[in-house]
Amino acid sequence: MAKCAKCKKSCILTYLHTDGKRYCSKCYDTTLAKEKKEKKKQKEIKSAKKAMDLAYYRDKRKLVVHLINSWKPKNCTAEGQYQISLKKYLEKELTSDDIYVGTEHGLGMSRLDLVVGKKKPYRDIAIEIKYNLNNSSHFDRLKGQIHTYVTAKFKHIIILLAGKTESKLETELKKYFKEMEQHYRPIHGFGFSSIELIKKK
Repeated sequence: MAKCAKCKKSCILTYLHTDGKRYCSKCYDTTLAKEKKEKKKQKEIKSAKKAMDLAYYRDKRKLVVHLINSWKPKNCTAEGQYQISLKKYLEKELTSDDIYVGTEHGLGMSRLDLVVGKKKPYRDIAIEIKYNLNNSSHFDRLKGQIHTYVTAKFKHIIILLAGKTESKLETELKKYFKEMEQHYRPIHGFGFSSIELIKKK
């Protein structure tokens, strides 16, 4: 009699598995069922990643905007908290191994909150978060940051306004978006395509 490699019981009849071990009938069936379940899970993960890659390729801006709109931050009262929450959410939802979500440095005096991209230097989507945009100095700084991201050749820029935003500044911000789009879109060599505004409480 041989011993089952799993339950260690002596059995008259054992089954040789592809891993080179012998199992009793019960353990053999359990092992096969577990492997089948794992293969199914891996196939589903692979299929989800493939679908995400396709969605990103077709319209990365639309995909990321949809995800941010669906995101529900909890207990966030500062830009840093929104940044951490959104980064975790996007990393979870953008299931493809090839899509990078992270921070970006080396943009002059600016440090971009989040960047989404597929290839270095990751210039697909820039995400800038502003919490309580309610004074002109913060507004002027944001305009400077947007200009930096456009000239750094990001294709899409998303400005996320969280907390309380002064309505006058929001109106001025939308006007600035149009100015940037009208000026830079026609210029050859700039990858810039769009600026999007998203609000979160």
